[in-house]
Amino acid sequence: TGGYVEPPAPPATGTDPAVLIAAAQDDQTKSVDLPFEFPFFGRLATKVSVCSNGWLAFGTTTATESSNASLPTATAPNGIVAPLWDDLTTGTGAVKTFTTGTTPNRVFIVAWHHVDTFSALSNDDLSFEVKLHETTGVIELAYASLGSWSGLSYTAGIEDPSGTIAFGAGNTGNGNSGQPVFDWRFTPKAVAVSGTLLRDRPVAATTGLGVTTETGLPVAAIDLD
Repeated sequence: TGGYVEPPAPPATGTDPAVLIAAAQDDQTKSVDLPFEFPFFGRLATKVSVCSNGWLAFGTTTATESSNASLPTATAPNGIVAPLWDDLTTGTGAVKTFTTGTTPNRVFIVAWHHVDTFSALSNDDLSFEVKLHETTGVIELAYASLGSWSGLSYTAGIEDPSGTIAFGAGNTGNGNSGQPVFDWRFTPKAVAVSGTLLRDRPVAATTGLGVTTETGLPVAAIDLD
């Protein structure tokens, strides 16, 4: 993958990076508009909902699920990207969003930056992120090389909106511990489609619409390439 990208320092003006979930927050989910349409399992998403517990879902949800399940699961939330789904708190850190690159190759990044596990038995320093690539639909999960990762029992991977398909190799179970060894890159399979879009139409008669239909008529100005 392209690796972990440290969030830029806050600018004097503007909104990049934006603090989506501030410090000292627990079980929070916030929705944010994407800067571009993003394809996910055959659907185009324009918004993501980001949870402090280390996952995001495409579309809008108020779920704040902290009890991480193994993937896939029919139980909500579904259609998620989970870089480090566990019972987390922002602690002294925050969840931030920012965009790198230029059209049509921008990357929208959600960064859990110096967050902590909720348990008082551990004092962790966790930095990780989801990177959504414009045009290609590539998803990356990336993890900072430094920090403290001792109090974890997490799930990681991606899941389709129906909760029946998941990818993430061995990390889709809910008992992973310690610092993730690898970053992950998920590349959707592209299917080439070509041809002409066809339609049917009823044949008009002097008394109105008739009982016969013309079939296989091309839709004007629409070709599938």
